[in-house]
Amino acid sequence: LKTQKKLIARVETRVMELHSYDTPEFVALEAQHVAPQYKKWIKSVSNVE
Repeated sequence: LKTQKKLIARVETRVMELHSYDTPEFVALEAQHVAPQYKKWIKSVSNVE
């Protein structure tokens, strides 16, 4: 799963609500490098109003 840093808490909350495990694994890792075109794309598709 990929998302923006500012959305991690919302994503984690939703994963915990929906997952069938009592304690699902949820780990957030920061990318060392992101290609500029990909960064632009991920921001455009994960834009939350």
